[in-house]
Amino acid sequence: MKYLITLVCFGVTIVLLEGCKKDSAKNIDNSSSIIGDWELRQIFAQIGMVNYPSGNGSILKFTDSTWSTTDTAWSIFVRGNHHANGYYRIVADTSVNNSTGLGFPSGQFTNRIILEGDTTSDKIFYQVTNSKLVIVSGYFPLDGGIEMTYVRK
Repeated sequence: MKYLITLVCFGVTIVLLEGCKKDSAKNIDNSSSIIGDWELRQIFAQIGMVNYPSGNGSILKFTDSTWSTTDTAWSIFVRGNHHANGYYRIVADTSVNNSTGLGFPSGQFTNRIILEGDTTSDKIFYQVTNSKLVIVSGYFPLDGGIEMTYVRK
């Protein structure tokens, strides 16, 4: 009888522990994470503003350490109309206003993406708010800046 009670208690403990793991995984907040699939919806640059409809095929994907794109429009990441991928890292950087010539409020665009270890090209700043990813790069006063807006798929 002791064996049966011990076995039942052990089984109940395992079930409860597994239930706790699943609940904690559901509570993770991904609303500010860059990781995921993003679809291009808008570009603002020297040519003006261009809007893209849902299902346009321009997808930007981030995993823990890699990125890839199937952009069919001009992309800050590939500088052309083709597929690309590689490695990235995120660094804290509060120089967005100096780098872009814009005047973002303090606390916005405080991180940037470094692709393939390239620290000499224009800085690529990003901001994630709920299901929207906004990327800015280049110097806007000299018509060299671009702002791209993506939505989480």
